[in-house]
Amino acid sequence: MKSVRRRWTWTSTAQVFEARMEMLAGRRTHVDRALQSPGDAREEKEAMLKPDFEREGVKLYLGDCRDVLPHLEGVDAVVTDPPYEITAAGGGIGATRKDLNATEGFTDCGFDYSILDRFDCWVCFGTLRQVPRLIEKAGDRRWMLVTWNKQNPCPLVNGNYLPDTEYIIHAWRKGRLYGGFEDKARYIVHPLGDKEHGEHPNEKPMKVMRKMVNLASDTGHTVLDPFMGSGTTGVACIRTGRKFIGIEKEPKYFDIAVARVKEEFERLRMFQPVAAEVQAELFGANE
Repeated sequence: MKSVRRRWTWTSTAQVFEARMEMLAGRRTHVDRALQSPGDAREEKEAMLKPDFEREGVKLYLGDCRDVLPHLEGVDAVVTDPPYEITAAGGGIGATRKDLNATEGFTDCGFDYSILDRFDCWVCFGTLRQVPRLIEKAGDRRWMLVTWNKQNPCPLVNGNYLPDTEYIIHAWRKGRLYGGFEDKARYIVHPLGDKEHGEHPNEKPMKVMRKMVNLASDTGHTVLDPFMGSGTTGVACIRTGRKFIGIEKEPKYFDIAVARVKEEFERLRMFQPVAAEVQAELFGANE
């Protein structure tokens, strides 16, 4: 078999040389980044972590939690109500649930369970179908199944039990169970539809979120909600003296959360002077 000798032209050699120079330039860029000073790295990280809204211990990010979470530090507990794994199949009332697909599958596509791995303490809402996965994710943490029982569930029977129960897994690796005696029950009975704002289709009642915030954290702790929605967890944190970090990728609900946080701070500022005056009348002014 006759061998064929490849003929190199000046043109092809020049092209190879240029390609190699481009490759080396790319490598140099990565080296420069790796060798940058700690100060430069810190400034770059701070720029990436700049929240879209920040006020008095509350930081809110508009974006995908998978992009923001790797850069967060100092989180004591996660309290979140992520997208459920549910559908609106069938007829009757279920077929009219437009909100299940209102944000391109946002409310009925589930979520990436691995985002919980790095946190020692987390509280996660879910459907009965999601409970086994959440228990599996708890791993070597202590865990407890808490239920929210509704007296007025949506009448979606379809030959099955009423959807009168929502499930909450609380997992924690260190520390203790916080909250008062009244928070320690493994269930909470509260009606469906008790929403303070009502714009988000899956907004949880404040009483439910406040209970779980109290159980997972102590006063002064930082609580994270990577699926913030309209900000109920954040408002619960403000009312109970926690710091809060919230992440939401839907601009519509992010704006609602910002408005609710601002409103809550204004409400507190309005009542603080009144509370101080009442305290002075009851117990006397401090000398």
